[in-house]
Amino acid sequence: MSEADVVTIESVLSKWNEDFPNTGEITTSAVWMDLIKCTSVSSYCQSPLAPSITSMSDWHYIDLPVNINGDKWEYKDADLSLFEDTMGGDAASVIEGALRSLKTTKSSWAANLFIRNFIHIFGDLHQPLHTVAGVSEAFTEGDGGGNSEYFASPCAFSNLHAVWDAAGGLYSLNNWALNIDDFKSTLQSNATDLIALLLNISDTLDFSQYENTTYNELYTALVTNSALREVILETYSYADTVVYSGLDLNATSSGKYPCPSSSYLTLAGEISQKRIAIGGSRLAIILKHFAAQLRALGLAD
Repeated sequence: MSEADVVTIESVLSKWNEDFPNTGEITTSAVWMDLIKCTSVSSYCQSPLAPSITSMSDWHYIDLPVNINGDKWEYKDADLSLFEDTMGGDAASVIEGALRSLKTTKSSWAANLFIRNFIHIFGDLHQPLHTVAGVSEAFTEGDGGGNSEYFASPCAFSNLHAVWDAAGGLYSLNNWALNIDDFKSTLQSNATDLIALLLNISDTLDFSQYENTTYNELYTALVTNSALREVILETYSYADTVVYSGLDLNATSSGKYPCPSSSYLTLAGEISQKRIAIGGSRLAIILKHFAAQLRALGLAD
């Protein structure tokens, strides 16, 4: 992103610095949707005001059904019709709505909300377990994106969703804090490594084609023509082929599953790094359009 576009977006994000300190930059704003759920202050939830807004929890994911045993859902390859079978979660409609609202809003408060939501949710939707509900005899209504797939103690992670949220353990040490100076250099090093990965990753959805479109053309491509939903289906494919197949899902006497193997965690890390890198690259293109739109709407300082 250009420095001018970063400044434009952060001129809006920074307006909430009083209530939500250290979330006024593009990078730090990504955690905001998790912080607003905090009902108390803890090591992993340090928002000082404990916002307690839990009504947006369903916005982080979409539960498209996937058979845990590896069978194709309804015996066919996943396509856009799969969204008709969703088992919960509003992520797709929320980010599509954000793009729609940024066509016309004259409210910097509303734009702030839409951008924060989009940054977080778009990233979530590159993590396989934010796009699926695993279905089996044990989980006929879905496993809640792996949150109900518990591992026996003393596994490094309590459940399957946590494994993939932490990129197999690569990114599980540094929780957001009011001051991140102690580990900011680590975050910057991680980002540099992820950017380097892009040299060897092909964007199968070719988001670069949207870089120089108008905002209305971007909206048509992402929403009307379902490019955002194609992102979700791309992510879903990893759950369909990798996430469950590499696990021992024979429950122990405790009713929980054996710990994921070291090779599984390594694979989860490798896939996660690629998903984060390509997701960030795509997000940068969309944020370029958001910045231009903020200026066109007179919302940038």
